[in-house]
Amino acid sequence: PNARAPVPPDDGYDGGRGRCVCDGLATLQGPNYALAKTAQQWRAAMLSDGGRCARVSSLMAPGARTASMVHVATLSAALHGLEAFEPLHVPSVTVAAGVMALLLVADLLLPQSDFASVGHTRGAVHGGAWRCAFTAESIGWTAYALGALGYRARPLPPAPPAPPQA
Repeated sequence: PNARAPVPPDDGYDGGRGRCVCDGLATLQGPNYALAKTAQQWRAAMLSDGGRCARVSSLMAPGARTASMVHVATLSAALHGLEAFEPLHVPSVTVAAGVMALLLVADLLLPQSDFASVGHTRGAVHGGAWRCAFTAESIGWTAYALGALGYRARPLPPAPPAPPQA
């Protein structure tokens, strides 16, 4: 299950409630991806230094149907199958890019909060992963099988027109 007990508070940032942790990594992504994403989060936290050092915008984007995701048949099928597990949703690239651009503008214009207290949770576009009853790892193969068998939660958006050839 995706629901875990909160991590006990130790720094006063969370008002004594503890912090919840979401395991969003999947074996399919590989160790290099996991290391890169973890290093990115730690770097953002270090740069922020409690809001005293640098303005940090390190937003969490949803897994969208980007070219790098759909060119691999396994990933493309898994993206379709994930939507069988509500509340998971895989947005189009256009939607994801638009939302992330607006969040970046908000990060630039609004007062900076303490990154250590809100980190990647404020403004995160998680596609339902934080509310799903299952971890990505536990449903990965089932999602792939459903997608490979043709499961579609909603019709696919039309493909963008091909660029004119010279």
